[in-house]
Amino acid sequence: MARVEEIVAQRPPLEVACARFASKALSVLGYVGQIMPPPHRFRILELRLANKILRLATNSLDANSAFNLKVVGCPKLSRPSATLHAARVRASLKTIKGASDQHKILHEAAIDSLPLELIRRRVFRPDGWDGDAYCTNLHFAKSAEIRDPDFPGMGSALAQLGGQQRRGLLKGGLQQNIHKTILSCALNPWPALLRKRLSVFGV
Repeated sequence: MARVEEIVAQRPPLEVACARFASKALSVLGYVGQIMPPPHRFRILELRLANKILRLATNSLDANSAFNLKVVGCPKLSRPSATLHAARVRASLKTIKGASDQHKILHEAAIDSLPLELIRRRVFRPDGWDGDAYCTNLHFAKSAEIRDPDFPGMGSALAQLGGQQRRGLLKGGLQQNIHKTILSCALNPWPALLRKRLSVFGV
């Protein structure tokens, strides 16, 4: 948030502000995103960031709309959750090796010690842990078992991408392909939002 405040304080044009947001703020999130999924209620933080960068009134748009303003002619604002997902998938495919083997060991230990209900729900963390182990996060990313309601179909799309990467069929950089695939699954909120706004006027 401090980097966003710094960008906003300089009051650059919107296109410049969006570009600086991608280069100065999202680049830092990418390091953490390699081993951790977006935290709970991350969409609220995303919306706060978008409102500051785009100088929007609070709650004038939801997060899906704020990060999809390009379709109505506004500058493109990169979505943090897509960046975090992409960083984790890339790390699982190329950067960090052995995570699935570590997850298997953790899985076997969980079967011996955790309630069966947790195992059935594919939860491999004991009570008190804030989140899954990094090897579990990477294992699910590598096997495309990641879900986000803002990117429906992301898991199956990434599974196809992973198959192409293993067969050497990808063109261009891996990170770029992953990010593009995730964004292709993003919801288009504008039809529903416009219907909701116009209904106020009886349209």
